[in-house]
Amino acid sequence: MMNERRVEVKARLEKMLAEVRRFTGTMPGELLNIGENQAKIFKDDLGHAQDERILDSRIAVNDQQRVLEGRITTALRKLKLGTFGKCDRCEEAIDAKRLAVQPFANYCMHCQTLAEYRGEFSPPVRQAAMVF
Repeated sequence: MMNERRVEVKARLEKMLAEVRRFTGTMPGELLNIGENQAKIFKDDLGHAQDERILDSRIAVNDQQRVLEGRITTALRKLKLGTFGKCDRCEEAIDAKRLAVQPFANYCMHCQTLAEYRGEFSPPVRQAAMVF
């Protein structure tokens, strides 16, 4: 990978990582606030169920952000080792267009599709929830 492109990708990944860490760093406090305020705000069963649903949603988002954090960290490590952009499965180059959209992609489209079809792992983390 050309040095200029590598610097650009690294900067983008580091920005994404900082945003994910900022987001996940605030989540535990928000989750605790829901629990502490639950008795004060929601006194009836319907309110309690709604509060539980909100808490579950926030926990799920937080979990997904932590997965994303790991994938970005792995991409930065690969960049440092010189293996960034290679499919973890077939070791062929991952299409540049795919990396432009999802710079932390571990697999080429063929291997990703095949693995999903076989049920080997879940679909990639959706980047749509992130704002960069």
